[in-house]
Amino acid sequence: MLDSEIDMIPFNSQNRVLSSEEKDVESILKNKTKKRLVCAKDPKCTSIVLPAAKNLQRKKFYWKKFAIKVAAIVMIGVASGIMLGNWYKNYLTGLSFDYSSYKLEDYEINKLEVLSSILGTTAQSGEDFSSIVSTLKSQGKTPKDLSASQNFALADFNAMNASSYSAIGLGKVATIATQDITSSKKFDGKAYTFESLSKGILTVANCAVMEKDSSSVSLHKGKDLSVDSQTGICSAKWDKTGTSYTLKNYVDLNGLEPYRLLPYVISPKTIIDEKDVVVSDAVLDEKSVFEFTINLDPVSGVLRYYKQVMQTSGLKDAPKFDDVSIKIYLDADWNFVRTEVVEHYTVLYGVPAPCTGTLNTDYIFNQPVTLPIGGEA
Repeated sequence: MLDSEIDMIPFNSQNRVLSSEEKDVESILKNKTKKRLVCAKDPKCTSIVLPAAKNLQRKKFYWKKFAIKVAAIVMIGVASGIMLGNWYKNYLTGLSFDYSSYKLEDYEINKLEVLSSILGTTAQSGEDFSSIVSTLKSQGKTPKDLSASQNFALADFNAMNASSYSAIGLGKVATIATQDITSSKKFDGKAYTFESLSKGILTVANCAVMEKDSSSVSLHKGKDLSVDSQTGICSAKWDKTGTSYTLKNYVDLNGLEPYRLLPYVISPKTIIDEKDVVVSDAVLDEKSVFEFTINLDPVSGVLRYYKQVMQTSGLKDAPKFDDVSIKIYLDADWNFVRTEVVEHYTVLYGVPAPCTGTLNTDYIFNQPVTLPIGGEA
């Protein structure tokens, strides 16, 4: 008799004498299949569980065990997902930076105090420094006789008192792809403009306009942005109508006023190891100049600039800076000639994106200037 032919064979649970056929079945079970005899609970009708039923029990046990394993795996996966999610969130949070606990006024330079220190006098409100350059030159002094922060403060003072200026900066931001950057700041004696243009993965074309001594700023959008293949200069066609902001609101969004030439906080408190900065003679475009390089603290040195980066890059999270290096060239009259910036920082576009930014800016003062946009802000 084959196993497939005997599925369930009834027998009496009493201790009775088995028939010869039942003995044969018992012999098959013991000697050939070696399966256990299982009695049903009903005393009147019990059964012998043969291989087919045993296999069914095994399958049920297997699927029960499998379900337990799956449940365990799911629980581990959920727990791991939560832990990894929190880790990733904390990791990304660590790549941005919260600048809110830093107060700009704690790190800004006090120009009055610095200029007074250059002359060796005590700072007095309303003091006239218009002749400071001629005074220093009459004493035979050059930028080599001043510290880095003193040189910057005097050059910035001269720039803010110039009858006009033009500061054209060209650079790149190397990240997932390369962005071409143009930064143009101009003053014609009546109004200031700040053009910020970038072309690459992102297209940015903004121009801020502010009349001299005004408390409002007009922000204009550009279109048809292009990059000159020879010069690398970005240009755009500007909308005549802009969005009006109060100066305070504009600064809150962008970090600095349109007239401020450099977006960084440069002072003895933000320059790393200022005592080690050396001012030396140099030649730039066949002209004799003075040069020095400063490294800024990557937090206090960018308390204005980080907002500008967020606005021009469309970021929700503030960038985290690793370093900022600025080489400054001055002429003998303490005018900016050129600045060369190299900076490294990380931004979050869903994933961390390390960036290397460079910007070389050339300055011209007290010469005729044509603004890209005119009109009241």
